[in-house]
Amino acid sequence: MRDMFRLINRTTLAFLGLFLFICAGFAAYDAYFVWPQRKCESDGAWWDPKDRQCLDPIPIWRLTGRKLVPAAGARAAEAAHPAAAPAAAPKP
Repeated sequence: MRDMFRLINRTTLAFLGLFLFICAGFAAYDAYFVWPQRKCESDGAWWDPKDRQCLDPIPIWRLTGRKLVPAAGARAAEAAHPAAAPAAAPKP
């Protein structure tokens, strides 16, 4: 009978150790993979999962060298070419 209690205690400790090992594995996974990605995306940057890097987005005008068109210039272009502007919906 005494051997049975010792076996139950060892089995209980083995399962407890296995449970703690798995919990530590999940915590390590979160710390290594999930937390850096969340921090990067909360800062407004892009996360690269292949290289595990936090990268800043580059606006397209930096690559092309084009200047940004102000909103007033777009309105002036629509006024100059009314046929290209979307037609207003007819009133019922």
